[in-house]
Amino acid sequence: MESKNTLSEMLERLKQERDELRVKVHLAKMDAEDEWRDIEERWEDLERRAADIADKTKETSASFLAASESLGAEIGEAFRRFRDRL
Repeated sequence: MESKNTLSEMLERLKQERDELRVKVHLAKMDAEDEWRDIEERWEDLERRAADIADKTKETSASFLAASESLGAEIGEAFRRFRDRL
């Protein structure tokens, strides 16, 4: 009878842990999706800036180039953080 109770207790603990992990995975997925959306928006901004810079008819200031490079560095760092979380 004791081994049956022990098995039941183990199953109950595992069920609870499974449920907790399921919630954490769900929340992590939501966080990852939010972070990815933010990265995508910044990526699209960088692509627009790069297209403006590539357009030879538009003058590009040093501050515009620096801001674009800074945005690129931020996106690269965001990609690294995101990859590390996977």
